[in-house]
Amino acid sequence: MQTVTFYILNKNITHNKLTPTETFACKIAIIKWREGNRILIICNNNNQAININTALWEYEINSFIPHDLIKNKKIEKNIPILISSQYHKIKTQNVLLITLITQNIKFSHNFNNVIELVPNDELSKQWARQRYKEYKKIGATLITVKTYEKK
Repeated sequence: MQTVTFYILNKNITHNKLTPTETFACKIAIIKWREGNRILIICNNNNQAININTALWEYEINSFIPHDLIKNKKIEKNIPILISSQYHKIKTQNVLLITLITQNIKFSHNFNNVIELVPNDELSKQWARQRYKEYKKIGATLITVKTYEKK
């Protein structure tokens, strides 16, 4: 059964020049990787994918986060965090999908575990509500988490 977690993001959480969504994508990817997950991060466009890739190189000064961009449909099987701006056919078993895409994407139904990041603006929330309904229609277990900036 598919589990989808929607994270409603706080506008104020940022890291360097990243948007709040990109910042949280890096943070949650690192957490989930340390829990033993393989991860695919799907971005809105190539620039966002490059931003995420760069940020993961710099996110923690004292540690290495193993990741890479998917290039020319060549997928490195041993890299635990893959980043792309488009879907690539991969074995989705045991892969956690983190999606930054605001509009509906059909391939997310292929993954057992999905993290949907929802920026804190009305248009993004409307798209997220639509995706929520789609997941509910197929019987996914749905979880909603509101993030807050730590003081």
